[in-house]
Amino acid sequence: MPQVSYRWSLTPAGWSYIAATVMVTTSTMLSQANLLFFLTGLLWGALLIDAAWSALGLWGLTVRRWEPSRAIQGEHTPIRYVITRGGLLPMGVVVVREGGVSMPQEAGCVMFLGRRARATTEGVLDPDRRGLLRLATICVRSSFPFGLTRAERRFARVGEILVYPRVYRVDKPLRATSGLWREGGKAELRGVGSGGDFAGLREYRPGDAVRTIDWKRTAKTGKLMVREHTRPVPPRVMLALDVVSGSPNEEECERAIMLAASMVCAAYDHGMPMGLVLVGAEGRVHRPHLSVPHRDQILDTLARMEPGVGGEARRAQQLRPSIWLLASAQGVAPHVPDLLALYGADASRLLDMSVSAMPLDPREASVIRELHGDAA
Repeated sequence: MPQVSYRWSLTPAGWSYIAATVMVTTSTMLSQANLLFFLTGLLWGALLIDAAWSALGLWGLTVRRWEPSRAIQGEHTPIRYVITRGGLLPMGVVVVREGGVSMPQEAGCVMFLGRRARATTEGVLDPDRRGLLRLATICVRSSFPFGLTRAERRFARVGEILVYPRVYRVDKPLRATSGLWREGGKAELRGVGSGGDFAGLREYRPGDAVRTIDWKRTAKTGKLMVREHTRPVPPRVMLALDVVSGSPNEEECERAIMLAASMVCAAYDHGMPMGLVLVGAEGRVHRPHLSVPHRDQILDTLARMEPGVGGEARRAQQLRPSIWLLASAQGVAPHVPDLLALYGADASRLLDMSVSAMPLDPREASVIRELHGDAA
């Protein structure tokens, strides 16, 4: 691993130690006392041992980083470090942190690292912005053994973490979506099973459960007959994220993006297929679908989008959602009816979810703590 820099410095305790040692040395020279000469030698010897140990202790040391591929804005993001010691001198209190990162972080620490030993520790980052977070350097420092001097080495280690927008609870707009769906009448799916209303009978097919067989009808017809029932189908929701209405500022755009991400996660948790189309930013059109990879693809788009870049909606074929949701910063824009017409949508099936109508409470707990196993 290429080294970026090496730095050695005195700690505040080291400066105080030197000041006290200089005073003792001056008294020794004036008094010519043998005991003070011995004490002065011990003081300067301890300083030299500390400086040499801390400087040489980090030579032969290597660090590897294991960062998650995804993180959530405002959530703790653990990063694992593997430290390998190749030198002869043991080291204690080895602190590892990210270099060149302006966001809050907690450093990892190894209390003791012996000769030719390996240790694992974890640091924590708190991403304060969505988007692609680039990591460039790893900073390792130690003040072992006496804490008078500090040695620091920086290693070049490139890494990337895609930070998803902050996610909040959005039960209120989700209930409004369900209400709008009920007003238009729920769609029903016909299938074999015991749930829902009775729909009819059909002949047995390989794979049908034995408990679905209607034995009375089977006895009359001489053929195996199974019962079919209907069950409600969740609404197919299409989310239009508008970041150009009323020329919103950056903060309002970010809140609208957070609102959109919260609705995507809430829809997945409640079994609602959801898609996404962007207005005022470049990005692909996501058709309504229900799966973890699809949810993550939408969150990837929301994490990477740049408001004000591009912005022309593109038509997607076979796009027939049950409900349209509008997540915007300033409310429904005049061009939204044109957008709905482009996709052949009914304006009466549009639910306004602007930030002004559905404000996000920062005190609400996040509904998702783990989007990927490696982002735990």
